[in-house]
Amino acid sequence: MTAATASSAAATGLLIVVFAWSGPTKIARPFGAAVALTRFRLARHVRPTVARVIGIGELALALALLLDPVGIGSLAAAATVLAVFSAVVTRAVRAGETFPCACFGNEQRPLSAATIVRNLALLAVAGAGLAAAVAGVRTTAAERAYGLVLGALLACSVLLLDRLAETRPFRSDLDLHHGAS
Repeated sequence: MTAATASSAAATGLLIVVFAWSGPTKIARPFGAAVALTRFRLARHVRPTVARVIGIGELALALALLLDPVGIGSLAAAATVLAVFSAVVTRAVRAGETFPCACFGNEQRPLSAATIVRNLALLAVAGAGLAAAVAGVRTTAAERAYGLVLGALLACSVLLLDRLAETRPFRSDLDLHHGAS
């Protein structure tokens, strides 16, 4: 496996994991995403069915990324979706909005600059994968499986770092809350 093939497989794998995780959360728990759609001013009324349809679309995109050996169409679709998500989130954050986007099923975490950075990083991953596909880099099923595992590891690492930043379990003031014995 060449470095270009490995990078392409990892980029695609990460996107598969992201969309395969995001889609089912909207399907199973659509209310938060439906509320977010109204807060983003993309819908007038809270309609869980619309959130479920978006989740089905994300799941279909994950499947397309997994099964498309050429990757140009599925990576272009992923880049388009991520560009739209990024634009909508950026518009809301610039307007001072801080509501939860329910992007990955998290209905508590408010929009912030970190949301924009995450979306732009995923857009860059999709763009890099698309550039590799246009340049002729192709992956086999085994390489895509490798990419999926690597993508899952990357996603889990980001989630772990995110959780650590949120909970700050190693902060120095923790000892102050537990009196001396």
